[in-house]
Amino acid sequence: AMTWSPLACGIISGKYGNGVPESSRASLKCYQWLKERIVSEEGRKQQNKLKDLSPIAERLGCTLPQLAVAWCLRNEGVSSVLLGSSTPEQL
Repeated sequence: AMTWSPLACGIISGKYGNGVPESSRASLKCYQWLKERIVSEEGRKQQNKLKDLSPIAERLGCTLPQLAVAWCLRNEGVSSVLLGSSTPEQL
């Protein structure tokens, strides 16, 4: 299987922890669905869950995005991970 968007459209990157930045994908009109997901009650719950995962990533010496991608790659049924980076810096 190939996983798609292991960073949950950037949510796991932490960039939406304080709302939706103007320069982010979720600020674009065509991604209104993502913005609504982020600012919803469920989105706030997800942000809290990410805070709970941060100490695990720190203990492992990695970031949350690195942990998410590694988790996908370590799954026996996953042969590749499709990332959706917008810039070389994100990659």
